[in-house]
Amino acid sequence: MDFFRCNTRRALVLFIMPSLLLLLPRSTNAISLVEIVASTFIKGTLGTVANALNFILFGVIKLMQWTIDSALSIPIAPGAQGIVPLVETGWNVSRSLGFIILALTLVFIGLATILRLQNYQLQKTLPALVVIALLINFSGVLVGIVVDIGNILTNFFFGSIKTTWNLPWQGVSDQTTSGIIAFEVARVLYFGIAIFIYLAVVAIFFIRVLALWTIAMLAPLAFTAYVLPSTRKFWDQWLHALIQWAFVGVPMGFFLFLSSHALSLSQSDILPSNAQSPGVIAAFFGPFVALFLLFIGITISISMAPAQAQTIANWTRAQGSKAAQWARHKTATTVKDKVSDRVRSWAEKQAASRNPTWGQGKGGFGFAGRRAADVAGLARRSFGKGVGAVTNEKDVAQAADKKARAAKNARELAAILREEATQAGKARILAVAAQRRMIGDLMDENVVGKGNVLSKDEVLKSYNKLLTTDDKDAIEAVDRTFARRTYKDAQGNTVRYIDELGQLRDNFTKREGYAEKDRTTGGVTQEEINVKGYKNLLEKTVAEARTSDEIKQFGSGIVEDEAAMEAIDKHWGAHQAQTAATLWGREFVRPFGERMQKKGIEYYAELIPVKNKEGNVVGSRPRNTDLLRFAASSAAQGLGLSPLEGAETPEQVNTITRVANTLAGIKDDAARREVKTIIDKVRDLDSKRNIAEVLGKDPDLRSAFQSIKEERDQIEVARALAGIRGVDENDTKATRKEIAGILANRPALSNVANVLASFKGAERTTAANTLATVLNPPAREQVGELLRKNSQFLEPTLRLSQLAAQQYEIRFKQSNVEKMRSGIRSTQNAGGKISAAREAQFKEEERKLAEMEKATAALAQELDKYKRDLHQVPDTTPQSQEARRVRVAQWETLERLMKSQKTEAPGAGKRQKKQRRQVGQP
Repeated sequence: MDFFRCNTRRALVLFIMPSLLLLLPRSTNAISLVEIVASTFIKGTLGTVANALNFILFGVIKLMQWTIDSALSIPIAPGAQGIVPLVETGWNVSRSLGFIILALTLVFIGLATILRLQNYQLQKTLPALVVIALLINFSGVLVGIVVDIGNILTNFFFGSIKTTWNLPWQGVSDQTTSGIIAFEVARVLYFGIAIFIYLAVVAIFFIRVLALWTIAMLAPLAFTAYVLPSTRKFWDQWLHALIQWAFVGVPMGFFLFLSSHALSLSQSDILPSNAQSPGVIAAFFGPFVALFLLFIGITISISMAPAQAQTIANWTRAQGSKAAQWARHKTATTVKDKVSDRVRSWAEKQAASRNPTWGQGKGGFGFAGRRAADVAGLARRSFGKGVGAVTNEKDVAQAADKKARAAKNARELAAILREEATQAGKARILAVAAQRRMIGDLMDENVVGKGNVLSKDEVLKSYNKLLTTDDKDAIEAVDRTFARRTYKDAQGNTVRYIDELGQLRDNFTKREGYAEKDRTTGGVTQEEINVKGYKNLLEKTVAEARTSDEIKQFGSGIVEDEAAMEAIDKHWGAHQAQTAATLWGREFVRPFGERMQKKGIEYYAELIPVKNKEGNVVGSRPRNTDLLRFAASSAAQGLGLSPLEGAETPEQVNTITRVANTLAGIKDDAARREVKTIIDKVRDLDSKRNIAEVLGKDPDLRSAFQSIKEERDQIEVARALAGIRGVDENDTKATRKEIAGILANRPALSNVANVLASFKGAERTTAANTLATVLNPPAREQVGELLRKNSQFLEPTLRLSQLAAQQYEIRFKQSNVEKMRSGIRSTQNAGGKISAAREAQFKEEERKLAEMEKATAALAQELDKYKRDLHQVPDTTPQSQEARRVRVAQWETLERLMKSQKTEAPGAGKRQKKQRRQVGQP
């Protein structure tokens, strides 16, 4: 018996050996002995355990059926017949409290309107308040509707189940030793696992009723929370919980239906008709398919369920693990009691690793025996050193985990760590300390004492051990805890723990033979470097911390770590920033806000390359405008965070994001840089967006914008070009390019850009020259529309503008000539003498004035003739008469508009000078 006490693992070898030795000829005495022992053991022990589990499973199934039927028939909505009085009372109290809150909210809205708090002003919140005040009385009914829909869908699947989950393997007749082994082991596995799965279903449906009652009682308060933007998150949480709990039974019912169908399959349903008789294997196939479907179904349901349901699943898995450990322990103990020392010693000696030449030169029996010995040796090595070691390490780790979680303070936890002798146990204690945020105390000699301080070597060795367990949660908890911790190396240099942990990951993935794509560099894979943009394990750890517990493990001191804060700026979203601000308050908000203000909008909207898995650049994107959006939200402002100048509202941030995304869509780097230079000169956000959208669609237009100096003119040109549409994409681009060339020199014509786009070739040039003479924008639009309707007016209208210009010049020259004449007369009356040069200048001005008057008169006669010709067009039909009348009226309107333009002499004022420059006039 000392043999069994010294090493329990060897008992597992003797449990496996009989099964393996059954492969040898029945003539051997050793095999006969093993068969007898195995048959006796299985019938006497596993059979009893299987029958007991069978009885328990039968009761659990009945309990599950009763629980599901009850859970789907229990009323949930307040006011429903048979509702629990507690729910009715709770809902009434919540409703009364909700009306009080609505009244206070109305007062708050009034104050917010007076104080001009943008997100809470009357026009934004009052409609929601009125609707909620009406719906709050029907909140219980709405809960009932959602729950009824979930019950109907759930009941559809449960009602479709034609079997009552009959227990499997009725009538299995294989009475050979191998058949008995397979039958009893399969029954123990099936019944044991099925019990815990069905219990999980029972627990979830039970909790579902309690959760829905609670949700129904809180419904009025949830509706009230919808009114204000800052409290709307509570409404979202409530609605999310309602939908999850109402429909949690649907996937469960679906997979229970599939599993019940699998249980009802016969052997002929499972295997093809031409297959040989499969014996017990086919009998096992149906039940284990059902068990597999149940496991997958419950797993999917739990993953879709709320956090409470997942807690139930975790508890169930833990209990199942404990039961498996108990079964393994009992099995090993029984084997030790049942198997003799002689059989065990014989099996140990036949292992190929102990006796490499065993079986050689013994013919077929020798070969078969050696193969069995190889298997036995593998079993001894694997189960004795591999599975046994792993199992023992799991036991040790679970025991250490239990002790560590029971520790009341860091001093007790340090004592447990010192008592632990195994590396597996220390690794688990380190993980628990990280999850409980007690690493800092363990490394502080003032808290745990100098001799109990957690050392650097212990940290690194324990982490290296954690990597072998593949416990992702524990590993990530340690990563977060040591993200900003450092130590001094032998040379006195400061070393970050997280860099050392990354190096351990690199060594581990290389040592374990990971594929090249899965190996890490600095703690992150090449795909994470390329696709997610992580530089090292620190950035990955910071970026992937999302829940409150995960972020809390960094500690508020993270704001003092420049590298960690840089990772936050690059990778965190609004939810993560809000969680940190809620956890640490001003301690986080103040330095975080100062960093954002210092970096400015340009940092967060800056374009960074986007790579694929292979590392090739496939585009670009803004760095992180999500943080800008958070800073501009009412939630952030409520926490004390100020928005960045130029991004004070979510609308402004959306515009900034659209501009950045538009720039990202320009593939040519040189063109993108030029467009960005143009956009950066514009201060108005909406204008930035308009220009970006135009240039994003056609970067070739950037030369036109570069020649426009005034921001206002750029804005108007961008709007004009954005509105131009051709017959197809190519025509649109060509037309925009031509119009952009015109507007680059005459930006004031942007309000008639569509008119110019309606002309082609030389007509467009004539129209631009004509419209450039009209300085008044509304009049220019009227002239443009008339020219669009009557292109034959282009040349005459240009003559009209020339006539108006000459008339202005004549009045100006007449004024100058009259002043010169008056001056000469005054000099002569005073007895003075007029110089020859002055007299010659006066005569020259008179001559130019006479020529201009003559040319103007000729041009006026030409236009009068054109107008008479319009009247003399023959009218053969009423339609042509009406068309003539319209044309004449339109021409007269053009005459009036063109003659009313230049009412002052050229250069008479700064405003007129600017208008002339904008339309290209001297």
